[in-house]
Amino acid sequence: MGLTTTKLRAAWKQYECRETDMVTISFGPDLIRVAPPTQGAWKALATVLNHHDYNIRLADTDSYNCRTITGGSGKSLHSYGIALDINWKTNPFIETPDKRPVRFSDKATQAERATDVKQHLADTDMTPEMIADAVAIVTTEGKKVFEWGGHWRNVKDAMHFELDLAPEDLAAGVDWSSVKGHADPIGEPQAGAGAAMAAPPAGAPTPAFETSHPFIAKWEGGFVNDPDDPGGATNMGITIDTLRRWRGTPVSVDDVRNLTEDEARRIFFANYWRKLRCDEMPLALALMTYNAGVNSGPGRGAKFLQRTLVAQGQQIAIDGQVGPNTLAASRAVDERRAVESYSDIYENYYRGLSKFWKYGKGWLNRLFDIESGALGLVGATPAPTPHIQPATGGTIMSDTTDPAAGGKTTNISDLVSILTQAAELAQTIQKLKAEGGIAAQPAQPQVPQAGATTDFGAILQALAGVAAQLGATSQPVAPPPPPPPPPEVEPLTPVNGALGEGIGKALNGRKTALGIIGLLATSVIPIIFPAAAPIAAGITALIPANPENITTLDTTVQAAQPLFGALAGWGVLGKIDKWIAKLRS
Repeated sequence: MGLTTTKLRAAWKQYECRETDMVTISFGPDLIRVAPPTQGAWKALATVLNHHDYNIRLADTDSYNCRTITGGSGKSLHSYGIALDINWKTNPFIETPDKRPVRFSDKATQAERATDVKQHLADTDMTPEMIADAVAIVTTEGKKVFEWGGHWRNVKDAMHFELDLAPEDLAAGVDWSSVKGHADPIGEPQAGAGAAMAAPPAGAPTPAFETSHPFIAKWEGGFVNDPDDPGGATNMGITIDTLRRWRGTPVSVDDVRNLTEDEARRIFFANYWRKLRCDEMPLALALMTYNAGVNSGPGRGAKFLQRTLVAQGQQIAIDGQVGPNTLAASRAVDERRAVESYSDIYENYYRGLSKFWKYGKGWLNRLFDIESGALGLVGATPAPTPHIQPATGGTIMSDTTDPAAGGKTTNISDLVSILTQAAELAQTIQKLKAEGGIAAQPAQPQVPQAGATTDFGAILQALAGVAAQLGATSQPVAPPPPPPPPPEVEPLTPVNGALGEGIGKALNGRKTALGIIGLLATSVIPIIFPAAAPIAAGITALIPANPENITTLDTTVQAAQPLFGALAGWGVLGKIDKWIAKLRS
């Protein structure tokens, strides 16, 4: 039988609010501070959560905290380093005066279960199987190690796990045969008390890792401390924060500078390759996933893989967790097509980042090199390390410098560059028309046919033609398209799909920018910068004139301006519609 909270306080009294006595250990991707004798127990719990593919969030997971207990006056067990709250946003504290049992969601994925919690249909995003395995952990003497707050009667505290025994009982050590997933390839945590480890054990790198890692290592480079890199001091792709979490202790810039190649390899293997379960998927796809995990985070690496598999017809969830379904799907697709699809998805993601103007060349050089290497591994089994050519070109950021906060943005320097190129293009087109090279050939493939330039579709197609010639869009608006692109994870909102799915998808994320460029080209820029006036004429040159409808350039500009304004307004409304849809979900 477990101990009461009062007895646990007495048993662990020596650690009460003794922050300097706590040790920092790894708990999945997080670092937690706990009482020294409890290290083996928390590693056992982390093993169970990993076995169930449960994603631990750093932002709402916490351990030691000297505070009073929720709803009471005594010290919380967090004050003793023997309690841990996990993912409190989706495992909330709920009062249940009716003493009802905890409500689990029956959904398949953690993300779906979290949605049920937000809609008050469940109390936790954890599964009953995972909780059963967690509370089944015992010591070598058969004593229960953990109590779960979701099992309490008057409240449901599903985030909360606490030790349920005294230090002398825990000293017997964890019975690892009671730990579900202990045989999984996640490292060998040691039972019982002991000093904090200098680095988490990672196990020996596998042949598949040894084959794939050289492709990554050549792009990571040596020590850098770029002020524009959110990752800070970085060596061989390992940031100062990654090294701190790996070692479980504070580290300095000099520690990063002196990082050895062997330790860097062990970090890559444990934090990325093993976490993404790359040994369990085809080698070519493993390399693509590993690269994205290193450069953009394991969660995105997993989601890009899942989007790739869905594009190949596999029915799996896109939840950022590599589990049995994702692994089975990875082995069922055409490996070569999947590699190419993965590369397309990742390239589109890169192009949407705010820092693409600065780092995009390096990002794409790396991506295309990795894709080439992966295509060479199609159908291969792990082999001796291949010969890798030195990396060239571009600026490469570290494993945490590809932030999702970028979104699709266009800065002033980008607009100036686009407009300047548009002016040059316009002058060339006008010259060709003057020489008779365009006017007599209305069926030119670069010039969309339209009944009149006041037609909305003609204006959009013409603008898309300019954007395509400038390389400003990643795919053309006009058909025919290349082989089917990866499907969007989220369907078009009503506003964005108002003119049909085809136009909606083609202009999704581009309407506002194209509308603004059009307005600038037809009104503002020619006034402020007279030298840029040919831009408006260039746009007109791309639209076949119909003498019955348009007789002068001024008439064309007057007709185009409200359409560009409408396009920009449509884009703004579309963004608001997306925002509302996200709030509802």
